[in-house]
Amino acid sequence: MYDLIIDTSTATCSTALFKDDVLEQYYHEFIGRGHAEILIPEIKQIIGGTIPNQIYVNIGPGSFTGIRIGISAARALSLAWNIPCYGYSTMQLVASMAKSKIGTDIEIGEHQAAIDVIMNGGHGEFYVQSFDDAINSLGPIKSLLPQDYDGKSPYQTGDKASALDPEKQSNIIDIEGPDARQFIPIKLLANLDVSPLYVREPDAKINS
Repeated sequence: MYDLIIDTSTATCSTALFKDDVLEQYYHEFIGRGHAEILIPEIKQIIGGTIPNQIYVNIGPGSFTGIRIGISAARALSLAWNIPCYGYSTMQLVASMAKSKIGTDIEIGEHQAAIDVIMNGGHGEFYVQSFDDAINSLGPIKSLLPQDYDGKSPYQTGDKASALDPEKQSNIIDIEGPDARQFIPIKLLANLDVSPLYVREPDAKINS
């Protein structure tokens, strides 16, 4: 069983090919911009002559342009290869990556947050979502001003976790952003619709 992972939700272009949940090939590089030019050639490079059995793509939140590029590629390849395509979220993958760094179960009460993921939301706001020890979300993603964050989880992670007021910080797990190579722990949770997860409206508006 081959799984192709596509993640263009941030300034990093990250793709990975797994065989039976074991990493076979990958491309992971901070590129800033230019995902559209790089993504398909890199996918071609990592899969070689293999046609994956399914595709997983990051649907956001993150860069509006990057999200659209990743989803468009995933949908096109899914149609061309006649294979299923599933979505996962930036927040879920980052939470899982942080959990793997902690390395042990987090002792928390039932239905309490173990990890708060805090990512750049633009316009001075942070995207925030809480997860339990099994990386199940405990509520929707929120877009908050830093001063409005009132999380009480024992751990915080994400590219803006360290930007919080020190009085609101607990244990910061250093994870800058999603990495397709770290996908497998959330595979069973990656069942979202392949549609952009923006949280807030894009800045650019289409003239009607």
